[in-house]
Amino acid sequence: MRKSKFIHCIDSHTAGEPTRLVIDGLPVIKGNNIKQKTKYFSNKLDNYRSILTGEPRGHAPMHAAIYIPSNSKKSDFGLILMSALGYLDMCGHALIGSITSLINSKKLSFKNSKNLIKIETCAGIITVTTNWNKKNIKSISFVNQKSFSIKEDFIINIPEYGKFTVNFAYGGLWYIIVNSKEIGIKIEKKNLNKLIIAGKKIRMKINSRIDKIKSKIQLPEKFPQTLFFDEINSKYGRNFVTSDELGFDRSPCGTGCCARLALMYSQGKIKEKQNYIQKSIIDTSFNTRIVKVSKNGNILPEITGSAYITGINKIYLDPNDTIKNGFFLYS
Repeated sequence: MRKSKFIHCIDSHTAGEPTRLVIDGLPVIKGNNIKQKTKYFSNKLDNYRSILTGEPRGHAPMHAAIYIPSNSKKSDFGLILMSALGYLDMCGHALIGSITSLINSKKLSFKNSKNLIKIETCAGIITVTTNWNKKNIKSISFVNQKSFSIKEDFIINIPEYGKFTVNFAYGGLWYIIVNSKEIGIKIEKKNLNKLIIAGKKIRMKINSRIDKIKSKIQLPEKFPQTLFFDEINSKYGRNFVTSDELGFDRSPCGTGCCARLALMYSQGKIKEKQNYIQKSIIDTSFNTRIVKVSKNGNILPEITGSAYITGINKIYLDPNDTIKNGFFLYS
């Protein structure tokens, strides 16, 4: 990647959630692997994160991915993943959006007949399958790194909602998982603000008591996101993910779907290889399933979704612009 007057990007959405893929125009990002390059970018080039995802060029839910040629024989290329919140080990919708953008812009060619791609992320190597409808890309399937739940039925009490149970799971990112029926709020667009407020109150409660959660696995310093779900039936359900600064996810959330599958498996609500459709608050969907279960109960989840290019973008930094590096405003 070479620095230029313009940052060349391809914008897309995956089930309604945006991704801005950078393909050229940034300074050299040093490091021997994606973890090192992400750390270097975070320490030395973080202003580009606000340029790419912040206002006036972006907005709160904007995610960005930087295409990195691979230094490893184990992967075809790497992605540095980021959002307004910071840097992400893994992001399902951004992965699907980035690959779709690379394929449709003819910037990605296949080295094998099975349409398999290996992508290096901070969460590990992600295996991706491209699904085609003749010459057009139909959808992207990826097998995530291991996902797991760590605690079942942790009881909390919030005056507005009473006593209810929450669970915790990891699907590439950490989630507090709550059955929306337990707080009396259905996942519908008309309840958007109610869900956002409830999600924030739940995070505040849990993060103030995080030392009370018993786990053999190291927990995050704080849980960044709340995932609400509605169990519709054995074939599909609905997800809604909310976090403080980003507000909420328009898609069913890729890593959230993985965490949800891990919890469902631990509760005996889904079997290995069983298909389960997870829908969003705007009624878009991901097809999900568990492809493998380890002896300790960890799962390898597979997510399938579709993305669409929304624009080809040349970002310009005017040296006379006092806010050229972007900014974030949150309510």
